[in-house]
Amino acid sequence: MISAARRALSRRLAGHERRRLEPPARLTYGPLFVISLPRSGSTLLYQLLLQRFRLAYFSNLMAAFPESPVTIAAVSDLFGGQSPPDDLASTFGSTRGWNAPNQGWRLWNRWLPESLDYIDPANLDPAAVGEMRATIDQLQRRQHAPFVSKWQRHAPRLCALAAAFPEALFIHLHRSPEMTAQSILAGRRRFLGDEAAWLSARPRAFERIRRLAPIEQVCAQVVELERDIREDQARVGTDRFMFVSYESLCLGPQAVLDGVADWYRERTGAPLPIRREIDMRLDKQSRPSVAAAEFEAIRAILERLYAEDPRR
Repeated sequence: MISAARRALSRRLAGHERRRLEPPARLTYGPLFVISLPRSGSTLLYQLLLQRFRLAYFSNLMAAFPESPVTIAAVSDLFGGQSPPDDLASTFGSTRGWNAPNQGWRLWNRWLPESLDYIDPANLDPAAVGEMRATIDQLQRRQHAPFVSKWQRHAPRLCALAAAFPEALFIHLHRSPEMTAQSILAGRRRFLGDEAAWLSARPRAFERIRRLAPIEQVCAQVVELERDIREDQARVGTDRFMFVSYESLCLGPQAVLDGVADWYRERTGAPLPIRREIDMRLDKQSRPSVAAAEFEAIRAILERLYAEDPRR
């Protein structure tokens, strides 16, 4: 009965949502997308951006009703729906609290083919792009501020997002490759229970690396995704990107965040409205989560792969 009632409510909300959406000619603000590799600290950056600035975002409650985010925002705003909790805890991208930031994968999968990591901009569905833009525009108008989103599959879909949102800007978060690779391997074991199971975004070279041994494969995942991002940045234009290191973010969160605000203002002329001060230093978790021998193997494999990459 609960499931049936939820489906009925979802259908009613979705009908109301469709009546209020109208694709804009141009968005009021340039939305922000966080681009990063898996297990590189992007959820932390996402949470800190929302702690520091008053921005629009997809909440956990919106993700529960993915066909009606604007309607849910209108209702939840009465209860602080776009005011995320102070808690920075997360587990593999999942946060706690109904108004906490969500990766929004259920929403993005409505508009972009769920089966694809890389999406050619020429193959975007115009109707889906119109609905996607209308949704983001409405959320921004409600908050009188830019929208920000983080999801690992934003990285391989970078060109498609840039084409769908020509106003968008991108924050490229980078963590040391060896720490990223070992964290992916540890995440496979902890989250999937199988170190050979693929975790998160796939590079365009996925078919070529899919049969490698787990340690080789996570290193190749890091190298190939980085390569894809670099190539796509060149296509989109590097002026639309700000580069942030995870290590710098941990050492001085507010300084990095204010640097983002300055960069955004320079590019768009619009300020990022301040929500609160961020007076903290964070543990950058430089301690490996895998055995010492595995970490050294990862370091050696990455060194070899980078040496073999003529475009690096």
